[in-house]
Amino acid sequence: MDFYRNIRTNIVFSKKHENVKSIVFTSSQEKEGKSTILSNLAKLFANIDKRVLVIDANSKNPSATNILGAESIEGVSESLKENEYFKYIQKTNTENLFLLTSGNEMNSDYISSSKMKEMMEKLEKEFDYIFVDTISLNDSSDALVLSNYCEGVILVCACGEVDIDNVKISKEKLENVGVNILGVIMNKFEE
Repeated sequence: MDFYRNIRTNIVFSKKHENVKSIVFTSSQEKEGKSTILSNLAKLFANIDKRVLVIDANSKNPSATNILGAESIEGVSESLKENEYFKYIQKTNTENLFLLTSGNEMNSDYISSSKMKEMMEKLEKEFDYIFVDTISLNDSSDALVLSNYCEGVILVCACGEVDIDNVKISKEKLENVGVNILGVIMNKFEE
């Protein structure tokens, strides 16, 4: 847990990224552990009395939804269709921690819509932090789009599993759309 507490401290007290509330978690490729990192961080933030919303915008592999134990699969896609941005937010077993699943029909068109941006703006007013889980950068442009709707992005890299050239390409993609890269979390490293 010290690993996650150190990351939480860096996010909360970094002067460079002061007042960042909405963060996209992405990776170069799938299976780098971003959903696990996001979920554990969300719980730690909730434990210090912060209202935290996890948005699982990964329609391909909704791992955050599985980790946090969703009661219903309805989520982002239904919220955007109905203009009901708060209706499908679920409580989790952790106090102060909430979940919005990707929904039954999530796709890149929903993520790229002006409604998604509007929803993010409304949700930021209700929560202390919003953590967004996305499809990897190699598999979709969703993370790039969502990063423009949020105040920062964290790139998760699995040591010994990810090709360094893919990480460089992912970083360049993020820089090319002008997003605020908060940092890189090295995951699955051996001491």
